[in-house]
Amino acid sequence: MPEPIPLRWDMILLSGQPLRFDMGPEYTWDGMVPTSAQPHTTMSLPNVAVPFPAQTLADILAGINTVKALFPVLTPVGPAERDKLQSIAAGREPYVAEAFADAKASPATVPSTIDMTAWGLVEEQYSALDKSESVLKSLLELMQGVKAVAGDVRYKNVRRYYDYMGGNLDVLPGAQNIHGKISQLFAKQGVKPSAAKKAAGGGS
Repeated sequence: MPEPIPLRWDMILLSGQPLRFDMGPEYTWDGMVPTSAQPHTTMSLPNVAVPFPAQTLADILAGINTVKALFPVLTPVGPAERDKLQSIAAGREPYVAEAFADAKASPATVPSTIDMTAWGLVEEQYSALDKSESVLKSLLELMQGVKAVAGDVRYKNVRRYYDYMGGNLDVLPGAQNIHGKISQLFAKQGVKPSAAKKAAGGGS
C-alpha cells in the first residue's frame, strides 16, 4: 500500500477537496490521510476482479445438468426427509464394506429379505456418489473462497464511498440522498476497535 500522507492544515486531498475537520472518523488532525483516500497502485486489475462472461455461467449450469443426468436416482428426498433416514457414520464405513464382502462370500448367511444384486448396486452407487460429493465440495469451497475475496472488495468500496460522502455532504451534489440510502447498510455497524485505533494514529 502507498505510504500514508501526513496531514497539514492546508492539505488538498487527492480528490481535489480541501481537508476539513468534519471529513469523517478516518481523518484526524494529528494522524494520517486514510488509505481509502489514496490511489491503489500495488494491485493490478486481474488480482482484484476479472470479467465473468455470461457463457461461463451457462457452461456451469450445463455441466451441472450433465452430472445430474449421470447420477442414478433411487428417490431423492429433501433435508427434512433425510433427517428421518438411517445413516452410517463416516468412521464406520469399513464395517459396511466388510459386511457386504462377507455376504457375497457366504450366501448361506444371507436372509431371503435381502436382494444381493440390489445391495451390490447400492454399494456401487453410494461409493460413486460419495467420491462425486467430495469433488463437488472442493469446487464449492474454491468458489466460496473467491466469492469471499470479491465480497470483501465490494464491502470496502461501499465503505470508502460512504465515508467520503459523509465528510462532503454539503459539497458533493446528491451526496446527502445517496449517503442516507447507504447508511441503512451500516446502521448497526461501527468501526472495529483496531481500525479505530489505527485511524486515530495509535498503531496496531
